[in-house]
Amino acid sequence: MTLSADTLGDQESACENADYEDARTSTMSRMSGPVTILGLDDDVLREIFSWSTASVDQVWGVGATFENLAFNAILRARHMYLLARICRRFKDIVYGHAALWAAIVGVPGDDESLSFVLQKTSQAPLTLVRPFFDAVPDAQHDFAKHNMHRFAILRLKQTRDRNWAPVLSGRTLPTLTGLSVITHQDPFYRGPPLVVGQTFPVKTQPHYEDDIPPLYAPNLRFLELQAFYIPFRAPQLQDLQLTSIRGLSPPALMDALSALPLLRRLSIVPGRPSMGPQDDLPDEWRWAGSPIVSLPNIEYVHLEGVESTFVAGLFTSAVIPLSAGISVHIGVLAGMEDMDAIASALRRFISYPAYDSVRFQSGVVFDLFTQGADESAPRISLRMPIMSTARGYNFFECVAKVAQHLPRRHV
Repeated sequence: MTLSADTLGDQESACENADYEDARTSTMSRMSGPVTILGLDDDVLREIFSWSTASVDQVWGVGATFENLAFNAILRARHMYLLARICRRFKDIVYGHAALWAAIVGVPGDDESLSFVLQKTSQAPLTLVRPFFDAVPDAQHDFAKHNMHRFAILRLKQTRDRNWAPVLSGRTLPTLTGLSVITHQDPFYRGPPLVVGQTFPVKTQPHYEDDIPPLYAPNLRFLELQAFYIPFRAPQLQDLQLTSIRGLSPPALMDALSALPLLRRLSIVPGRPSMGPQDDLPDEWRWAGSPIVSLPNIEYVHLEGVESTFVAGLFTSAVIPLSAGISVHIGVLAGMEDMDAIASALRRFISYPAYDSVRFQSGVVFDLFTQGADESAPRISLRMPIMSTARGYNFFECVAKVAQHLPRRHV
């Protein structure tokens, strides 16, 4: 029997369709039952592990809560421990994948565990964090001091015995993505100040020295400095937290912000640079000489314990998108003229037409919301001093100063 070309083509097509249906049926039958861990490739397991810890590895976070590097690393280690207990394959993946191990568990506390981690991780970037109340062991301190290039995430405590400024300044650290330096000083310590620019009377207030070489971290995304400061260059920085940086003048602050084009979140708790009025400050401590800086990617600004001059100076010198979230906790109100200055500084944001809800709370809080927003997430939040009524004015006088800048339909 002779078959035509068309007949042969039809038979080949029918065979291909039958093969496809058999493969599809086989695949569906396998998918209908539970997929065991033994049936997964190593690459898939690595992905599961990475994603299971990624939720606490976003060091810049979302919303109004700024992340904590120590909490993140501890939670990552807990997730790793729980997953590794599921079966031996998870444990093999973690122990066998140096970069994954280093990113999750960091550096343990004792010398034996430190040696084990260094052996497992080879040259993978490490994490070194400790809660604020825990001292970094000597072995960790010495290793970090001499191997800064090995670390991706560092949370360090500055003390009179361990000064990180000369270790960090002038270094180039391409692997560093998260850095936190917090100063802890014994209240009974009576020696010289621990940090360049520690608090002094305003007329003798020292500057952070200009000749200190900056830290260059091209991949740094998160930076927290508390009562500690060195110049830095971090073009990829997205989250900056500055607390009690009393020796940093307004022009120097704006100069630092001008080099952060990708900055998304900014938190400043300045500490008071003086106990006297603004008129008594030296010229270099006035906002009037600060450069104008554009921060086009800012999504959230948090100021806490600030005076009216700081609020007015920052929002005059920094060009911030109108849609940015703003949280201002006022530390001191000397009078209603201070409230006038704060309301004027925030006028551009308060009058933004996207806001359609206003909330007054506890006699100290003024919040603005966008339509349909969660009640726990105001876009503009202004908190007055709790003792404002004892100073001869009340909360609703403050509200009146702010409300004059609201769009008329909202009022």
